[in-house]
Amino acid sequence: MIRSSVIGGISASALLFFVLSAAQAKDQRILLKQADFDPKSLGQAHFSNEDRAVLGLYLLQFNETRGPAVRADIQASGGEIVAYIPNSTFLVRIKGEKALQLGSQDSVRAVLPYKPEYKMQRPVQDFLRNLGTQKTGEFVIMATSLADKAAVVELTVNSGATIVNPQRGFQSFIATLRADQILKIAYNRNTLWMQESTATGLDMENARKVGGTEAVSARLPAFTGQGIIGHVMEGVYDEHPDFAATEFRKAPIAIGDDTPDWHGSATYGIVFGSGAGLAKAKGMLPDAQGYFTNREAVMSGGVSRYELVKNMIKDFKVMFQTASWGHTQTYEYTAESAEMDKIIFDLDIPITQSQSNMGSVQSRPQAWAKNIISVGALYHFNNDDMTDDSWNYGGSIGPSKDGRIKPDLSAFYDEIDTTDSASGYMTDFGGTSGATPIVAGHVGLTIQMWTDGLFGNVLVPEGDRFANRPHASTVKALLINTARQHQFEGLAHDRTRSHQGWGFPNLDRMNSQKDRLLVVNEEHILKQGETRVYKVTVEAGESELKATFVSMEPEAAVPSSVQKLNNMDLKVTSPTGEVFWGNNGLLESMYSKAGGVANTIDPVENVFVKDPAAGEWTVEVIASELNVDTHVETPEIDADYALVVSGLALRSTPVTKLRQ
Repeated sequence: MIRSSVIGGISASALLFFVLSAAQAKDQRILLKQADFDPKSLGQAHFSNEDRAVLGLYLLQFNETRGPAVRADIQASGGEIVAYIPNSTFLVRIKGEKALQLGSQDSVRAVLPYKPEYKMQRPVQDFLRNLGTQKTGEFVIMATSLADKAAVVELTVNSGATIVNPQRGFQSFIATLRADQILKIAYNRNTLWMQESTATGLDMENARKVGGTEAVSARLPAFTGQGIIGHVMEGVYDEHPDFAATEFRKAPIAIGDDTPDWHGSATYGIVFGSGAGLAKAKGMLPDAQGYFTNREAVMSGGVSRYELVKNMIKDFKVMFQTASWGHTQTYEYTAESAEMDKIIFDLDIPITQSQSNMGSVQSRPQAWAKNIISVGALYHFNNDDMTDDSWNYGGSIGPSKDGRIKPDLSAFYDEIDTTDSASGYMTDFGGTSGATPIVAGHVGLTIQMWTDGLFGNVLVPEGDRFANRPHASTVKALLINTARQHQFEGLAHDRTRSHQGWGFPNLDRMNSQKDRLLVVNEEHILKQGETRVYKVTVEAGESELKATFVSMEPEAAVPSSVQKLNNMDLKVTSPTGEVFWGNNGLLESMYSKAGGVANTIDPVENVFVKDPAAGEWTVEVIASELNVDTHVETPEIDADYALVVSGLALRSTPVTKLRQ
């Protein structure tokens, strides 16, 4: 960890950047899944007396997002902000006459009611054709907040509907509803979103070589997961001999539902198996402590996954989680996606999630979360040569519907050796079910390396891995920055970016770069319009300079068609003045293209430069637009982030300063 002083000042180039940004045409559409429009095109007919009397939820679009000033205006009028909706729009609970008064201010561009049809996924709207019948369906209902959930549950029960799963601890619940009950709930001011309830499903020795685990273990034999605690969100046959206690760990420990499952035993073995009965089935963390929970605990047990994860972090000090299952494949950001974003943002835990095995963009909704580490997969044909790996329409792919690069990372799709049921082994486990725990093992070893102080980070108190664990954003940034990319060129290539993500994690490269990294572990904070500047040195002959920026955000409003809430940008400038914007050119190439424009879509931004020029490079993180608070430790609306820069001169100490 590199900490340094802050120097004031602003350059002419920084001023020019902000002038040019302001001059760009602004998108003034309100981006909802069920309605994508410029409110100025609607006229006034949409704002009826009935709307004002019944709904109580309004969309307020401002001429510009002014951070705290916008919130102060809303609160002064007795309003409550429920969510941010792109562009420059807040969903507000407020009395109709107060909404109209706000609408008369110069700062407000438009005000309109949040109609019931905006709250309903298409299958829910289709179901309304059954109005007047007794036909029922199972639906997920999201309240505007956890505090408002009780009112929506009470309304649902009083309408005669049946609660199927209360999902305690999160703002959604599942109920069996008729069409008339759907309408009643949709008109309630405490209801944010309604979607169809779907079933869950599973996503079916070289990983240690390709991922650099064998190389790291050879040089650092203690790196087998000692002191690391992880959780597999599946059932496990805990009596399997490869899961037996060692001097560093106990046998698998159940949290909640301990029902065993062969699939969970396979994924658990990839992470925690000792290889005692089959050396090729040795897991990534054979000395780490594993916990497990059958997924039915959150499907039918009444507790939400949010509540489960919160309790296991508090009670058992779990440091990461992995899941190779999810709800029915979709191309949408759903309530399940939002729950994952909330878990990771609120609880600061890295979670790996299988993308799925559809050979298309149809993926598990959890994989579309912004904060999660979603995992894709390529066929590796049972060898450690990455040059012959192939996607070949196996694993599900990205990008997300709103354009975010997905998956985040990838691993093997086929022929994985691992544990099976109570005592056996299999040699043909695969799908993204197998790729995901491989990446999860790399997550655990990254935490071990960090909590051993390998990156120059200070450990206080020493020996307490849980207290010294890196932020989830930093784990993600380290893995992405040091990953080994599959070679490709072009959007149509079999191994293109949306098939492999940022590559296969590689701990050997992470370890070899540990003294040549700049790592920001969320300790730098920006307010709207501020820029943090890092000056770093690259020596002659360096093969790559890689900069990775990761921002964690609260969950997006599910009705929104765009999930990114804030706009923070990564900009890298060479010693000769050549500028590289985050992710420019990286969808179709392994390395960045110079020029381009700032990225407004992705919470992960990279600049990868091949054969970088020797000399001083400038890395900038720019807080272009902050609509929500992501550094919750302070009362202001501000943002923190993870940043990893590799390929630097040995023991190079970056100089940093703040522009405002």
